[in-house]
Amino acid sequence: MPFRIVLTSSILSHPLNKHILSAMASAARNLGPNCELHVMPTGYVLEPGSLDGTDLLVFLGSLSDATNAVEQMPGLARRAGAASVFWSTEDPYERDFAWRAREFDYFLSNDGTSTKLALEREDVHHLPLGGSYEQDFRPMKAYDAHGIDIFFCGAPYQNRQIFVEDMRAAEIEAMQPLTLHLAGAQWKTLGQEAIDLDLTHTMLQDLYARSRFVLYLHRSLMIANERQKLVSTTPGPRLFEAALAGTVQICEFVSFEIEDYFSPETEIRLVQSGQEGYDAARDIAADPERWRAMALAAQRRAIAEHCYEHRLLKLLEYVTPRHLSKEAHVEMQRHVEAVTNKRLAALDG
Repeated sequence: MPFRIVLTSSILSHPLNKHILSAMASAARNLGPNCELHVMPTGYVLEPGSLDGTDLLVFLGSLSDATNAVEQMPGLARRAGAASVFWSTEDPYERDFAWRAREFDYFLSNDGTSTKLALEREDVHHLPLGGSYEQDFRPMKAYDAHGIDIFFCGAPYQNRQIFVEDMRAAEIEAMQPLTLHLAGAQWKTLGQEAIDLDLTHTMLQDLYARSRFVLYLHRSLMIANERQKLVSTTPGPRLFEAALAGTVQICEFVSFEIEDYFSPETEIRLVQSGQEGYDAARDIAADPERWRAMALAAQRRAIAEHCYEHRLLKLLEYVTPRHLSKEAHVEMQRHVEAVTNKRLAALDG
């Protein structure tokens, strides 16, 4: 019998995040016939018999929404004979709500620092989000085929406003400027020129693929992080998604942890201000071959290490051998390696 995973989540209602669930379901098929993953609305998980035959219940998302009944789920899983995993996507911003997941057998955090400081329980592991080859990959274009110079999509948190204003000032002073394009209605309310569209994830990936450079900026918003006041150190999924789209990313430096995922200078560029980011983009733009090499290297790294097949394998490694046999995990790993090698061979042409 295949190892049956039920995935439920609080992000089903988020237009730019709900694609992650279908991405994981698609990725699970590449783990081979010994694994099957079913996406189930949280309300349905609470129905009698909904978890019959399930080996692992995974809740992905936020702990701040008191209406998602997350605290009932570990008990429901146990009664069905299944293990339970809470996979947080909002650490450290909601760190003070971690108590709501205390009954889950495993706690996975999207954030490295939050993982290290989660001393209140056992079986805590670090697992970032990733990207989807099927949804996010775009064939590489020549430098001149990109219609957008520099692009950023994201909410205007205070740190991002400072970075953008600094970059705008650098753009005004440049003799032959690269133009920064923003996406999001909230930027317009701040007096910034921005694309005001109700973007889907596919539209966003297409915009990344049309951009020579994409900004990756961290967020300074804190929802419930008063006790430890942690700073996020692990990049979010946009870093991996944009890499798969075939662009060069200018990344705001927050922590050296980002170097665990992409190499500075050869795969991404790390900067500490809008001025430095603008100068970096102009420097790379002066050499289209260098630009192409960086974009291709980042895309290759994302395919090789940062797709949801790799994330699911890691998740299952954490529950092996207590809930999954080592032999079954090794077999799934073989399937993922074969799929990954095929994708890399196609990239190399």
